[in-house]
Amino acid sequence: MSEEDKLIQERKEAVVKFFKKRPEIWIYIALVLLVIFSIWLRTLNTPALRDITTGEYTLGPDLDPFLFLRWAEYIVDNGHIMHIDTLRYVPLGFDTESEMMFLSYLIAWFHNGLNDLGWTSSVVESAVYFPAMMFGLTVIAFFLLARRIGKDSLGEIKAGIMALIASLFLTVIPSLLPRTIAGIPEKESVGFFFMFLAFYFYLEGWKSKNLRGNIIWGVLAGISTAAMALVWGGFVYILVTLSLVLLITLILGQIDKNKVFLSVIWIVVAYVIMSMFSLRYTFGNLLSSTTSLLPLGVICVCIINLVLFKTSFKRYFESEKLKKIPEPIITLVLVLVVGILFALIFLGPGFIFDKIGDFTKPLINPITNRFGVTVAENRQPFFSEWASEFGPVIPFTSGAPLYFWLFVIGAIYLYYNMLSMFNKREKTVMTVGFAFFLFAMIFSRFSASSVFNGTSFISLAFYVIGAIIFVGSFGYYYYQNYYKDKEKFSSIDISLIFLFALFFFSIVSARGSVRTIMVLVPAVSIIVPYMAVNFISKIIEEAKNE
Repeated sequence: MSEEDKLIQERKEAVVKFFKKRPEIWIYIALVLLVIFSIWLRTLNTPALRDITTGEYTLGPDLDPFLFLRWAEYIVDNGHIMHIDTLRYVPLGFDTESEMMFLSYLIAWFHNGLNDLGWTSSVVESAVYFPAMMFGLTVIAFFLLARRIGKDSLGEIKAGIMALIASLFLTVIPSLLPRTIAGIPEKESVGFFFMFLAFYFYLEGWKSKNLRGNIIWGVLAGISTAAMALVWGGFVYILVTLSLVLLITLILGQIDKNKVFLSVIWIVVAYVIMSMFSLRYTFGNLLSSTTSLLPLGVICVCIINLVLFKTSFKRYFESEKLKKIPEPIITLVLVLVVGILFALIFLGPGFIFDKIGDFTKPLINPITNRFGVTVAENRQPFFSEWASEFGPVIPFTSGAPLYFWLFVIGAIYLYYNMLSMFNKREKTVMTVGFAFFLFAMIFSRFSASSVFNGTSFISLAFYVIGAIIFVGSFGYYYYQNYYKDKEKFSSIDISLIFLFALFFFSIVSARGSVRTIMVLVPAVSIIVPYMAVNFISKIIEEAKNE
C-alpha cells in the first residue's frame, strides 16, 4: 500500500471513529436536510405566484398578508411604520400602535437582508419566500422542544431520533401547510417559531439546577412569549398551557422556590416587553383579561403554598384533620374561598359568573358572536370534519383516519407509561379514566346529525362525565398515595405533564374553530413518534435481557 493510500485509509478510519464517538452528529445532519426539505416543499408553488400580466410576484389568495405586506413596504421605505394608517378605517384612520406590527417589521428586515445580498428585487418577492424560510427556523425550534420532552425518559440519542420524526410530521401534516406556505406571509409561520422557543426555554429553566439558570431561561422564555404576542394572538396557548403545567406540578408537590422564581421572571419579562411595544397590551388590559390574568393567579397560588407550608405558618395546619388533606389542596381551597368572598364583597356576584363563563365557554362553544361565526375559519367544526386532516384513511374502513387513531392510541399509551411508578391496578384505572375523557372530548361533538352534536344534553353530559371520571380516578389515587409515598408524584416527568397539557388545549382548539385545528399538529406530531420510539426501545431491551 502506497503512502497516499495509507493516508486515505487513516482519514477514513478517523472519520468513522469520530461519528462512532459522536452519533448525534448524524441527527444534526438529518435535521439540516429536513429543514431544507421543509423549505423546498413550501416553495413548490412559487412559479404559480407570478402575475401573468406583469411577470412579477404576487401574494396568494389570503387577505391579511396584503395588509402585512403594505406595512412592510412602508417600513422598508421609511425605516418605521406609520403612526396612523389612513387606508384603514377611513376617514379616521387606524392607530398602528394598537396592532401587532412585529410581523411586518420581520418581513421588512428579511427583505433588507436579502436585498443586501442581491437575492431579491422587491419587497413582494421577499414576502413570498418569508413564510417558507421562517418555517425552516420553526422546524429547528420544534426539534429542540421535542428532544427536550423526550430527553429524560428516552435518553439523548433516542430523543433526538424521536424529535427528527416529530419534526418530519410537523412538516408534512396538511393542516399546518396552508398557513406556512410561500406566498402566504401569515402570523402562524412566525408565531409557532416563538411559541416552540418559549416552551423550550421554560422547560430548560425548569430542569436547571441553579438560580442563574432559572433567570437566564426565564428571561429567554419571556422574550419569546412577548415576541409571539407581538405577532399573533395565539400567544394565549403559551399562557394557558404553562398555567396548567404549574397548577398540576403544584398539586403533585413539585413546586419549589426556584420553579416559582422561573415562572415570575418569565411572565414579568413577557408582560413588560408586550406593554412596551403595543397599546394592545397595556397593563390594564393584561390585568383585566382572564387569559392573561391566569398565569399570574396560578403563580400567586404557588407562592402562597410555599409561604403556608415552607415557613413557620405551617404550624397552623398541623391539626389531625388537616394533616389528612394534601397541602396543595388546602392552599387551593383556601385561595378559592378567600377569592370568592373578596369578589362578592368588592366586585359583586356578576364578576364571578363572568369569570366562570370565561373558563367554560372555550371548552364548549368558543365563538358565539354573530359576526365571528360568519367567518369561515372561525366556524366550529365537528369531529367528522377535522379528523380528516390527520389521514391517510385506513384501507377497508369507512374513512377512518390513520394518524388520528395513532395519536389517540399514543396518548393513552404515554399516559399509562407516565404513571409507571404506580402499581398495575392504579395505572389501569387512571388510564381508563383518561381514555374515557379523551373520547368524551373528541366525540362529544361528532357531527351535526348525530346526538353528539356538541350542544345537546347527551353530548354535554358525555363531555362533563368524561371530565369527572378522569379527575375522579386520578384524585382518588392521589389522595390515597400523597402522604404514603409523595415520591410517586414528584417523579412524574414535567416534560410529559407539559405534553399532555398542550395536547388537552390542542383538542379543545380543534373542537373550537376551523382555523385552530392546526394547533393540534405540534402535540400529535410528538406523541406518535414518542410512542413508537418508546415501544420499540422496550422491545429491544427485553430481547437483550432474554
